[in-house]
Amino acid sequence: MHVKSVLLFLFFCCFVLNSSPASSPLPSFPNVELAAASAAGAQTSGDAGAQEDQSSSTAASPPEEASVTKTYSLGEFLLTVSGSAEESKYEVTLTRSGQSILEEESYLVEPEGTIFEDTPAKGCRTLVTYIYSGGAHCCTTAIVATIQGQSHVFSVLDLAHSSEIEFSDINGDGIREIKIADWQFAYYGTGNQKIGFSFADSPAMERFMVFEDSGWRPDRQGQFQAFYEKLSTQHRSEAESKAGKPGRTNEFVAANAIQSAYSAVMAGKGDKAAEQLLQRLLPSSWKPELKQIAADVVRAAKEFNPGETTQPPRHPGT
Repeated sequence: MHVKSVLLFLFFCCFVLNSSPASSPLPSFPNVELAAASAAGAQTSGDAGAQEDQSSSTAASPPEEASVTKTYSLGEFLLTVSGSAEESKYEVTLTRSGQSILEEESYLVEPEGTIFEDTPAKGCRTLVTYIYSGGAHCCTTAIVATIQGQSHVFSVLDLAHSSEIEFSDINGDGIREIKIADWQFAYYGTGNQKIGFSFADSPAMERFMVFEDSGWRPDRQGQFQAFYEKLSTQHRSEAESKAGKPGRTNEFVAANAIQSAYSAVMAGKGDKAAEQLLQRLLPSSWKPELKQIAADVVRAAKEFNPGETTQPPRHPGT
């Protein structure tokens, strides 16, 4: 009995020792903390390096200003456009045989040169570019350089509120004219505060520049009679269609009345025909100013000249 008790006691002790937590060594992971510390240090070092690289790059490489230089050649003419796209300011120069004949500035829009073949007539070539002054409704200038054989001429045309010119053979004779607008009646008024045009109501008259040996000139009264007669009739019909109707129509009627009268002058109908059209078509509120309006229409038609044409000399020795 005693021996049996001893054996049971020894068995119990062995069981307790084998199941004790102290008998099982705890797992350890020393490399985990080191790896985490190394990663954190590497990240900090990398961020600092990136910041240093970025500041170093910024200091060493300042942003370069965008610039442009383009040239367009036509015979002895050379058009050069240079400037800053960032500032939207461009220098435009035209030379003949190396001699400067025109220097202008353009803003906002980069000028482009376009060459028109067989313009205005077969065998002729014309280079066109535009310069813009900036500002609302204003102002575009066309530079038109034309060569015909050995003849070199260029014109500077004030387009006012228009943005471009158009070449068109208006009478079918094989020679193309420049279609251009006459803006002399923009914001027109006679001094009478009850009448006048806003820009939206202002009429723009259709006109043409005609090419001759000496260059481009405005068309004359009666030169394109059929075209202007048709145009005068169209504007007369527009004015009559709105006359006396409710709403803001007085300015519309007045604008078409003035365009009809102007076109009659250009058709060669004379000053009296223009005044009669105005008497017939103007709204009643405008008729007290009839004489002045008629005089202004005739003057505008006869004096229209948006620019000048120059035959630049060749450079000495060329």
